[in-house]
Order: sequence, then structure tokens, then C-alpha cells
Amino acid sequence: MKVLSAIEKAVDFLCNIMTGIAALMMAALTLDVFLNVIFRTIGKPIVVSVELTTIFFPWIVCMAMIVIARRQENTALVLFFDKFKGIVRHIAVIFINGTMFFFSAVMAKSAFDLSLSLVDEYLALTHLSKAFTYGSMFIGFVGVCIMLAFNLLKYVMIEIVRIDKEGAAK
Repeated sequence: MKVLSAIEKAVDFLCNIMTGIAALMMAALTLDVFLNVIFRTIGKPIVVSVELTTIFFPWIVCMAMIVIARRQENTALVLFFDKFKGIVRHIAVIFINGTMFFFSAVMAKSAFDLSLSLVDEYLALTHLSKAFTYGSMFIGFVGVCIMLAFNLLKYVMIEIVRIDKEGAAK
């Protein structure tokens, strides 16, 4: 359990870093769009603004989805899990996390393939490869897979320990 706790602290630390980076990117993106609106009203739009949005937004979303998966903050899932009790709840948690893991793994593979196909295509102004932008989806879904696997491992470990303690108490 100490190892699990240490890993959990490290994962939470990484999630806090990702949250901070996403927040900084969101602030930069907000400032960029705000300035573009201002400059557009005076007839001098910031041309690179659209590309910055194209670059920043997917990375913000993909980092956020990793953190959401880690913290299990998907409201629909939390409400769904709360409807079940006992063994049915355990089965529901395992089934739903397994389904989400499978979906995320398929999406990660698809995003990887898409990124590979776009390596030689570049954004017009920044000259960044489109693979960089679509790579955010690969990173995001791999991160979600890791978080789902960790959360499920933790859930199973804690439930097994709890069930063992209840069995030993009887």
C-alpha cells in the first residue's frame, strides 16, 4: 500500500503540473483572442491568432481530460456509480472503466496514425507540423488510459483490502 500511495502522490503531482500548464495556455489563448478582437476592430487583425488557437486549444483539452480521468470528475460516471451498491457497484466500476480504457486505447491508436500521416504537413504561419497539434490527442488518450488503469488498480486494491479486513473481522 505504501508503493501505491507513493505512486498516487507522484501522479497527483504530475496532474497538478498539467493543470498549471493548461491554465497558462488558456490564459495565453484568452489574451490572444482578446487582443485579436481589439486589433480587428481597428482593422489590423493578428493573423497568427487562428493558428495559435489551433495549437493551444487541443493541448488544453487533452491535458484537462487526463486530469479529469485521474480525478474521476466525469459527473455522469459519479452519478452512475452512486446508483449501485455492493457487488453490482464493483462490476459496474470495472465494466465502465474497462470500456473507457478500450475506447481511449482505440482513440490513442487512431490519433497516432493520424499524427504520422500529417508529419509532412505544416501550419502556414508558424510552420509547425500538424502532427504536433494532433499529437495532443495521442498524448491525451494515452494519459487517460494510464489514469484509468491506475484508478482501476487502486480501486481493486482498496476494495480487496477492505473485503479482506471485513472477512478477518468476522
